[in-house]
Amino acid sequence: MKRLSKFDLNSFAISMSGMFLYTLLVTLFIHPLSGLAKVEVVQFDDPAKQALYQDMIEELRCLVCQNQNLADSNAELAIDLRRKTRELIEQGKTRQDVVAFMVDRYGEFVLYRPAFNKSNLVLWLSPVVLLIIALWVVLRARNRGKNDVKEFSESERVRVRAMLNQSHVQKPQKGINTSSGRHSELPDHGES
Repeated sequence: MKRLSKFDLNSFAISMSGMFLYTLLVTLFIHPLSGLAKVEVVQFDDPAKQALYQDMIEELRCLVCQNQNLADSNAELAIDLRRKTRELIEQGKTRQDVVAFMVDRYGEFVLYRPAFNKSNLVLWLSPVVLLIIALWVVLRARNRGKNDVKEFSESERVRVRAMLNQSHVQKPQKGINTSSGRHSELPDHGES
């Protein structure tokens, strides 16, 4: 087996880093160009139909991509759904007709803004319920701190006053610095 010399290893490392840099640059320059590939442009004779078509493909979700609307997706299913939307609008169907057709065929997942009904009641109400629970927890934690203040009984107050008076009367002990109003221990080096 042939051993690689130091020179061969250096040239190998340089060529690998060069390949990595080349790949990175190509990716950085080519990838943004893929965003320029737009979906086909559909023109209607009636501007109202054109506006309805644009609204519908922006309102309907691509079932393959899931986080893209039909206007932004190049998936085959999205192309088919745009084509069907165009056909329905050319037939004179209204927004409600197109939505009803898509929901009947693909379910409410095809809508970015699903209708409020009992089948998706949890979906619509869960953010409100979670917000109420979060506010309740925050307020309860905030009030808990206020209610934890303990009131001393009269006998405890007398005892605390006596302890405070006793500490002021006592002479400071060796090694305790009280000049700053705070007690801080000084090291005792055995001096008498």
